[in-house]
Amino acid sequence: MPSASEAEKVEYSAELLQEVQMNCLRWLNRLLHFVPEDFYPEQVNAYPWQTVLERGFPDYSAENAQRYARLFNVHSGRVADRMEQMVATFGDAIPVIVKLKIFRVSKSIRNEAHGYGWLVATSERFGEEMGQIYFHRRFMDTVEPLRQLYDLAEQQRELLFPEGRPPTALATI
Repeated sequence: MPSASEAEKVEYSAELLQEVQMNCLRWLNRLLHFVPEDFYPEQVNAYPWQTVLERGFPDYSAENAQRYARLFNVHSGRVADRMEQMVATFGDAIPVIVKLKIFRVSKSIRNEAHGYGWLVATSERFGEEMGQIYFHRRFMDTVEPLRQLYDLAEQQRELLFPEGRPPTALATI
């Protein structure tokens, strides 16, 4: 059994990994907030990433471009900022593989947010069909990296607690 200080370090790392997951879910929750009520099923399954990926995303229209602009222009940056701040502040307790993924995902979702700014111009220049493809790619290329980071953080948490439940610091004293 690990010492109290070792157990506390493991628990601390697990809490940070859970916070990484929560940051990923913040973006997903904002997406669910912006979509019309009847777009996704009433009961989102236990793994909401799968529901969103299976159902897809709304179709492109000028109205939808405006509706989701804040999701990309504001919320993507906030999620990326939070994750980068976590690494800067608590990086010693986050596994290296997760830190690398955070930086990649942060860069990716910032790029998608920037690309979203070109949505209307792309649609006007290349037509509605290309606007539709471009619109869906911004969603997919944001959701998929966030889902991967979420899953990686979960895998790393499971490695910390191979028996399924986290020990408490008091239990080891």
